[in-house]
Amino acid sequence: MEPTSKLTLSPEELELVSDSRWILTKQAIIGKVYGIFGGLAERYQAIGAAHTLPADVLRMTPKIARGENYRQLPYVMLDYPRCFDGDDVFAIRTLFWWGNFFSLTLQLSGEYKKMHQLRLCHAFESLKEAGYYLCTSKDPWEHHFGEDNYRLVKEFSSEQFAAYVTGSTFVKLALRFPLPGWNEIPGRLEKNFYAMVELVGS
Repeated sequence: MEPTSKLTLSPEELELVSDSRWILTKQAIIGKVYGIFGGLAERYQAIGAAHTLPADVLRMTPKIARGENYRQLPYVMLDYPRCFDGDDVFAIRTLFWWGNFFSLTLQLSGEYKKMHQLRLCHAFESLKEAGYYLCTSKDPWEHHFGEDNYRLVKEFSSEQFAAYVTGSTFVKLALRFPLPGWNEIPGRLEKNFYAMVELVGS
């Protein structure tokens, strides 16, 4: 049977499929991300224990998971604190997305959003200065930083920000860390996780 053009390989594809080194390198990198997230999970727990957060949020241990196909690219995520109870969500997600970035995201909905939304509104200036993004999408499970998903907090007035935070069904505030800063990223994630917990705890 004559192969169709859709199933034949280009010279570049043939070179890749014949070379196992790149896939082994990928696995090694993912392993290092797991190592970073494992260390962060321990430090996150210590930080969480030192702050007053809802008991339901701290009851669950950190969860590290991976996948191969967020927008066709591999990812690893660490969720802690984490509480996904129907409409009531309180989570801080640390994400590595291959070819793109690390990110740190605070996600609140339901009763947890009601509990913290005024504190978030009052923190507008500090969020703006720290370079936070606000999710403007209707889908809480999108994590890319495209213009249809996130906008910098500094692009809003304080009134616009407050209206969005109080009027939406969920709130996601995120920080983005470019991959070229790899060696500094664990420290930056820990520092900003601490600040994020202080934002919603005491």
